[in-house]
Amino acid sequence: MFSESDDIDDGEPQQFGPRPPIAERMWQHPAEFALEARQVQRRRRDRRLAVLTLGSVLGAGVITSIGFRSDDRPLGASPPVIAITDTTQADAIDPLVVWAHEVTALARTSTLIVHSPDDPNVLALALAVGPDGFLVTSRRALGDRASFVVHTPAGTTHAAELRGSDARTDIAVLEIDGTTVGVVTALTPPDTGDLVAVVDGFDSARSAKVTSATGIARTDDGDPLVGFFSLSTANNDAMAGSPIVDADGAVAGIAAHVSNTDTATGVPIGVVRRVATAIIESGGVAHPWLGVSLAEPGPAIVTAVVSDGPASLAGIAPLDVIKALGGEPTHSAAALVAALLELEPGHTVELHIDRNGETLTVWFDLGAQPVD
Repeated sequence: MFSESDDIDDGEPQQFGPRPPIAERMWQHPAEFALEARQVQRRRRDRRLAVLTLGSVLGAGVITSIGFRSDDRPLGASPPVIAITDTTQADAIDPLVVWAHEVTALARTSTLIVHSPDDPNVLALALAVGPDGFLVTSRRALGDRASFVVHTPAGTTHAAELRGSDARTDIAVLEIDGTTVGVVTALTPPDTGDLVAVVDGFDSARSAKVTSATGIARTDDGDPLVGFFSLSTANNDAMAGSPIVDADGAVAGIAAHVSNTDTATGVPIGVVRRVATAIIESGGVAHPWLGVSLAEPGPAIVTAVVSDGPASLAGIAPLDVIKALGGEPTHSAAALVAALLELEPGHTVELHIDRNGETLTVWFDLGAQPVD
């Protein structure tokens, strides 16, 4: 062992005091290799944690996070602010996190936060559908409430009233006294395998894959939500009413409130547009009606036909298989219902039917779904 009083002459001036940091020394004790490895892993883990709550990139790589990530976070709570000043490391930025944040930039300007006037907890997110103060959100997330408070990305607060809702599609429309920033919507719904981004709040989003373009979800009451699309992200990671954005930055759907599934469920944008427009114009919506019962899951096999319904009058019979609607293949009952939900009652449709191996084509006008 050497001490500071020992006479050491190795041709180099001696330096005493605390050892320099491991990374700055040309030598290391074997035990320090493991210590340094743990420190590197800890730094990488901390950077990944910060990136997972990526908010906005400011200046030379400073990243902050803000937003709401769960239904029970109070609006008054201070969100964590995480700063990263060194973004030069290859593992500091998750490309999908950056992509989700960038692709949702426009949609987030049209996203609002909804809560009850007497409860600061967030109920849902809502999407402005135009400049006139109409917002689309999840009906079930709102419960039986009729009055709300909404917060805009600009920092303003507004009272909101329920304009109308539709249980079959989990769509509700709110109206505020003020102008809003309208959103750009996609022309078509997302397809299986597409990469999308789910808006978490004013300054955050997460990426997800579409695992099923048309599926059947069920509400807590057991009611079917048919024709919705499923995402790879967990159900709890997509707040009800959250805009779901495609790779072009356009809104392709909104998250539904379905608590008895493991993964998030989205309402296709075509359905959102039709239902919201009907509610805004008339306070309610009528759904198109074929007048048949279909087997589920699987192909669109007719199991029963309502007497004097649209399908019955067109000659459709039990065991017929509906193969296409308007020239577009319908590979399943859910796909057929999803396509029908974008149409209005009275719309003339063309169906291609397989009957005992023979292909038939029928045209008829859709009826309106009878009210229970």
